Amino acid sequence: MNNITLGVHLIVNNEADLLPHCLTSVAGVDEIVVIDTGSTDESIAISQAHGARVFQREWTENFAAARNEGLDQADTDWILVLDADERLQTPLPELRSLLQNTQAQAFTVHIDNWLGVRPEDKVKHSAVRLFRNGQGYRYSGRIHEGIDAAILKSHNISAIVHSDIEIEHFGYLPEIMARKNKIKRNEQLLRRALAEQPEDPFHSYNLAVTCCQDGRLQEAETLLRQTLHHVPLEASYRPTMIRDLCKIYLTQGKTNIIDPLLLPELERYEDYPDLHFLLGQSLESQGLLERAFQAYQRAASISGDHVSQ
Repeated sequence: MNNITLGVHLIVNNEADLLPHCLTSVAGVDEIVVIDTGSTDESIAISQAHGARVFQREWTENFAAARNEGLDQADTDWILVLDADERLQTPLPELRSLLQNTQAQAFTVHIDNWLGVRPEDKVKHSAVRLFRNGQGYRYSGRIHEGIDAAILKSHNISAIVHSDIEIEHFGYLPEIMARKNKIKRNEQLLRRALAEQPEDPFHSYNLAVTCCQDGRLQEAETLLRQTLHHVPLEASYRPTMIRDLCKIYLTQGKTNIIDPLLLPELERYEDYPDLHFLLGQSLESQGLLERAFQAYQRAASISGDHVSQ
C-alpha cells in the first residue's frame, strides 16, 4: 500500500473553547498546520499540545490569504481543511483508504451545520475540503473561500469526486454566532468583497444568508431574487439559493409564489430533497394534503436525513 500522507489545515483566532474537540477528531494525521491570526486565549498552546505546527500572521480580512499561507507550509500529499468549530466524524482509516490509488484531484465532503440542539435543527451541504497538495492550487475569495476554481482551471469536473466523508459544524449555533459576532464580521467582509467584485453572484448570495441570520428577511429576499437571475444553472449553490428563498416565502405566507418557482426548479434538481420538502410544506399550508404527502414521500425517498426544516 502506498504511503500517502495526510495533513489537516486550520485558521484559528481565539478558538480555545471548540479547538480541542476539532483537533482530537483528527488525531493520527501526519501533520496539522494552524494559521493563527491573532489569538489572545490559549488557542496556540492547545494547537501545539496536539502536535500542530503553528504559524502566526496578521489578519488582513482575507480568508483565502490565510488559507494560502497554510498551503505554503504543507508537507503532505493530501490536505484536509477544517474550521476550529468543526469535527471530523469519519474515522481516519476510511480517509486514508480513500486516498490510496485514486486518480482524483479532490473530494467533496458532507457538512452538517447545526443550527440548534434538535436532530432536525441542521442543514447539510457539500464542499471541496480534501485535495492534493503540490499541484499549485490556491484559494480565492475574501470570505467563503474556495479552491474549486483553481482545480477546475487545470482539470475537468471529473477531477473532483464526491465522497462520504462527514464533518459536523457548530459555528452557526446562535450562542456561538453571538459570542463571536460573526454576523457583523461576515457582512463587513461580504460588502467589501462585493465592492471589489460586484458581478460575483456568490458574494450576493452569501450576503443574503447573512441578512437571514440577522433576521432581515425582506433584504435577504430582495438579494436572492436579484441574484437568482445572474447565477449559472450549473452553480453548486444555486439550488440552495432557491431553498432559502422558498423558506423566506413560507415564513411570509407567500405560497402563491413558491409553487411557480419550485416546480420548474424541481425538474433541474429532482434529487435535492429539501426542495420537495418545501413544496410539501407549501401544499400542506394550502390544504392540498394529498399532493403535500406525495412531495414529502419524494423527499424522504431521496434521503430523509437531508431534509432540513
